[in-house]
Amino acid sequence: MSVRRDLLLITVDGFGKRVPTRQIRLTGRDRKGVRVIAHGATVAAALMVRDSDTIVIATRAAKIQTVAAHEVPRMGRTARGARVVRLLDGDTVASAAVTVPVNGQRPANVARETRSAAADGLERPGAGPGGWAR
Repeated sequence: MSVRRDLLLITVDGFGKRVPTRQIRLTGRDRKGVRVIAHGATVAAALMVRDSDTIVIATRAAKIQTVAAHEVPRMGRTARGARVVRLLDGDTVASAAVTVPVNGQRPANVARETRSAAADGLERPGAGPGGWAR
């Protein structure tokens, strides 16, 4: 049984999309590559995902958001993508990761949950040893 996997792309301005891997052709070693996002967009994260995966997205302003992979729309290679994260002025997406199931269980609350480190009483990175301070 083959599991369908997509390439998930998230840009620094909060847009994202899934591109089916069958739309990405293999190129030779001396080629320029294959464009998979609209011209001018800066990619913050590129991940291989399944429909059942959960993605955690972090911004530079310490906002953490979880998104179910199936909520991010599948689009063509050169499409811009859809808004995945609402950002405050001056904020950008810093990174994203696929969560790892614990004991075969995925996180229970995959609804668009947003947490901020500031809401947890933490200051921004660089405030102390390890980057976080209470």
